[in-house]
Amino acid sequence: MDQTPQDGAAAWAEEERSLVALAKNDPRHFEKVYEHYLPRVFRFLASRTSSRELAEDLTSQTFLKALDHLDSYKPSHPFGAWLFQIARNLLIDSYRAGKRTIPLDESMEGTDADIPGQLHEQLRHEAFAAALPKLSETDREVLLLRVQGELSHREIGDVLGKSEAAAKMAYMRAVHALRDILSP
Repeated sequence: MDQTPQDGAAAWAEEERSLVALAKNDPRHFEKVYEHYLPRVFRFLASRTSSRELAEDLTSQTFLKALDHLDSYKPSHPFGAWLFQIARNLLIDSYRAGKRTIPLDESMEGTDADIPGQLHEQLRHEAFAAALPKLSETDREVLLLRVQGELSHREIGDVLGKSEAAAKMAYMRAVHALRDILSP
C-alpha cells in the first residue's frame, strides 16, 4: 500500500516526539531531528542575513540552544515551530547587534533549496528578490517562514504568537502584497 504525504508527516511527527524525548537524556538522539531541520532553518536564516557565514553561525546557535533547552520544550506544540522561534529570536538579536541586511539573492546562492509551491521559481527570479524588501517586515517574515522554513500555518502561528487562522490570513495578505508588487 502506498503511503500518503499525510501518513509520512504523521509518522515523522511521532518519531520526532520520541527522538526529542530521548534526546532530553541522551543528546545523540537529537541527530536525526537536527538533520531533518538543518536545511530548512539554514534557508530561513540565509534569506534574512547578510552573509552565508552569519546564517551558518545563527543556524549552529539555533540547534545548540535547542539542545540546551530541550527541557523547556512542550510536546503539545510542534517542535518545528519551537525551533524556528529560537532561530527567529537569534535573528532578532543579530539585527540588534547591527548585522541587519537582507540580500536574498546573494544569501541563497550555493544553497540547494528544495522550495515547495509556485514560489520556487520566483525565489530565484530577480524580480522577487527586488520585491521582497518592498514588503512589510511581517509579510516578509511570514513568506520566508512558509517558503524557506516550510512551516505549516499552525507552526507559523506558533512562531509569531498568533492563531493558525491569523497566520493563514497573514500569509494570504503577504502573497497578495507580493503579487501587487510583482504585477506590472
